[in-house]
Amino acid sequence: MISTKTHAQILRALGRTDEAVAQIHRVLELGRAQGNQAHAEFDFADFIGQVMYDQGLVAEARRHWERALELAAEQGRMTRQVELVQARLARCSPAE
Repeated sequence: MISTKTHAQILRALGRTDEAVAQIHRVLELGRAQGNQAHAEFDFADFIGQVMYDQGLVAEARRHWERALELAAEQGRMTRQVELVQARLARCSPAE
């Protein structure tokens, strides 16, 4: 699952968005299959938020990042990745 997520991140960085989104969907499938759905859903929401933000879809990005933080709260998680999502969300004002 981690290597698939990394692959999605690399594809996104290369501007190969469609392939990146396909890979992050694969992460979600793998997470469900491995019984790690909550973590995979967090990664999915964060990643899709980044893709939306890259495309100038700030309101959509904000919704995905808010969902990622909801999932983190439900899981009782506070990790560096959660802090990064909080920082990304802070870039988006509600008025955007």
